[in-house]
Amino acid sequence: MPSAFHHTPNRLEFHTLLACFILGLLIYIIVIFAAYYTQSAIIFGTGGLAAEPPSRFDVATVSFLTSDNVRLKGWWMDTPGAKRAVLFFHGNRRRPADYGLRLRTFARLRVKALLFDYRGFGQSEGSLRRESDIYLDGQAAWNYLHKDQRIPARDIVLWGRSMGGAVAVEIARRQPAGLLVLESTFFNLEEMARIHYAWLPTRYLLKYHFCTGEKVAEVCSPVIVVHSPEDGYIPFDQGRRLFNSAPEPKILLPTAGLHTEFFDGRSDFRAQFFDHFNRMADLGEAMARQP
Repeated sequence: MPSAFHHTPNRLEFHTLLACFILGLLIYIIVIFAAYYTQSAIIFGTGGLAAEPPSRFDVATVSFLTSDNVRLKGWWMDTPGAKRAVLFFHGNRRRPADYGLRLRTFARLRVKALLFDYRGFGQSEGSLRRESDIYLDGQAAWNYLHKDQRIPARDIVLWGRSMGGAVAVEIARRQPAGLLVLESTFFNLEEMARIHYAWLPTRYLLKYHFCTGEKVAEVCSPVIVVHSPEDGYIPFDQGRRLFNSAPEPKILLPTAGLHTEFFDGRSDFRAQFFDHFNRMADLGEAMARQP
């Protein structure tokens, strides 16, 4: 019979592999739990508007309450003589300095504008614990424009960037608006999670879904989708699918640059957008006036 000596290396190798497998499995389970409990920080990040708006613009700091009594802070640019007002929904992880360019764009478009922070961002109170929380924040901002500033619904432009596009679509399906602008926005969050965390069972982990692609079909206003084919964070196909799901009238405007770059930093794309913006906003106003 073969001696036990010859079997010892095989046993050691087996036990070593088993121990490595168990250790790897435990580490993977820990990572899954960590991803589940930290996903709010991963999705929403930090940042927001500064306490004091840029002095080179005529912008005032404002605040308003949500329906669940959370006080949100924002910037209100009351452009003299302007009829339309943009309600801007920002994405995550933005620095206050990033909004100087966007304010300049609003000034060139000759519109009033409200930029605000969701709960937990910037100077706003509270924290985002459920997906419905951020929609309450968006509705409160719409109420501020429509009721406090007395902007007719047909003159309100809902403009969402990145994650903010999901909020803009949710408000657009609830409330009338003159125009919906979706800039670098995803089709739904589950697909984005699979793209960036393919090694995790994201389908079962996600507490937030942001089914923007399904909801955009319920929007009644004209839609402009702005997206860069060079966007490596939210792929261009996400924007194309949003455009395909949106009802007419609609425009898909391919731009250039990375996800972190604002399209209006490029004069050629800015000029194209301005033309489409004014034309589609006029169309939205005409649609709203129809009986």
